[in-house]
Formats: sequence, structure tokens, C-alpha cells
Amino acid sequence: FEEGTEEREQFDQAMEVWAASPKREIMEQFSTEEVMEATAQIVEHAPEVELKLKADHISVKALLADFGDQIHIAKVNDRYVLMIEADTLTFEKGFSPIEFLKPDELQDVIERIENKQQYSFDPSGIE
Repeated sequence: FEEGTEEREQFDQAMEVWAASPKREIMEQFSTEEVMEATAQIVEHAPEVELKLKADHISVKALLADFGDQIHIAKVNDRYVLMIEADTLTFEKGFSPIEFLKPDELQDVIERIENKQQYSFDPSGIE
């Protein structure tokens, strides 16, 4: 938005309210490229800025610089999908069968996510 326009003033006011909130939901206002540009400007001045977010009950803690490079956000069937790229996966002390997983191909996972809503049970449809 151009400086001095009514749109810019409304946007600035909305940003102030948003910034003051302790917990915020994704606003879906800018494209990935625009967000990556803004992120790059922040990281240039402060490379260690953290990115902390929750996807439902799942917490993610990373560097802001990881967004768009190793951390990706998308939508499938109107639900958010968070993708994290890594060369290795390590597990904390304890035991989980996931440690033995042979990962699926990404396209197979995407198809499973796309089909999830198609085959989900809707109890309101029962009479």
C-alpha cells in the first residue's frame, strides 16, 4: 500500500492491533514471495530471530530464516499443511515406532491428505 492512502492507514491500524495480540492466527494477506521478502529484510538485520508457531497442538520452533527454504506452509482442502525439509531426523530419549518409519513419497502423503476430507465420517448425516 502506498504511504498516505486510506488503505495504508487501515492496514497500519490493523497491524497495530495484530502485533499487540499475544496469540495470532495466520492472516492470509500476502503471498509466500512477499512474506519471504519481508522475512529476508528482518533476517538481514537480526539473523537469529526465531519463528515459533503452533499447528493445532503441534509446536514448531525454528529460525525465521528457515521459512520458504526449509519450512513451507500450504493449504489442502481448506486446511493448513506445514512441511519441514531436513537432511536428518533425530528423536529425543524415549522410544517411538516412528523411529523405524520408511517415509512415504510426498505425493502419496498429499493424496492421503486430499482424500481425508472426501472419506471423513460426518455424524450429522445420520438420521
